[in-house]
Formats: sequence, structure tokens, C-alpha cells
Amino acid sequence: YPNGMSHFYHQEGNLHFIGSGMGGGKKDNFVLVNISRKGEVHFELIALNGDDQSALGRLEDFLKGR
Repeated sequence: YPNGMSHFYHQEGNLHFIGSGMGGGKKDNFVLVNISRKGEVHFELIALNGDDQSALGRLEDFLKGR
């Protein structure tokens, strides 16, 4: 993944590409995808290690060009 991160998010038009790292032990995570009744999509990056499940930040922060 870019920048040595264990997760990746990239958007091209209406396509969302998501990679969630597992197995490394230090930055293991998973992604929750919530879709509202209106069709709005929200991502939640959940860190599995440590006390802060938001420690890895927001998945959208890793959009191309930011």
C-alpha cells in the first residue's frame, strides 16, 4: 500500500477501491461500510490493536491527491 500504510483508499469517479491490511500484527484493521437509505456511503476504519479504534484515522484521508 502507498506510504507504508496498512490500508488504502482510492476513488475514480463512482468507483471506490479499498484495501484493508491484516496479518502484519501492528496496524491490523478492518473497514465498515455503511450505506444509508438515501444511498450515501460512509467508511469507518477500525484499528484492531491498541486502545483507540480510530488510531489509524479516516479512510477518506488517503484519497488520491490529498
